[in-house]
Amino acid sequence: MFKVTIHELGHTQGLKHCPEKKCFMRSAEGKNPTDEETDFCEKCKQILINKNWKFS
Repeated sequence: MFKVTIHELGHTQGLKHCPEKKCFMRSAEGKNPTDEETDFCEKCKQILINKNWKFS
């Protein structure tokens, strides 16, 4: 449920679905790919950093 929540939170920050297989913003396409998603990709992460998100 954590990854789904992070994905939806990304949408609230203006992120669209991402083609990167391991990105939290990947489209589920009617499936459950959360086992493959490990982080935001660099492109999505940079958008969030520009909105003052902090990543360690």
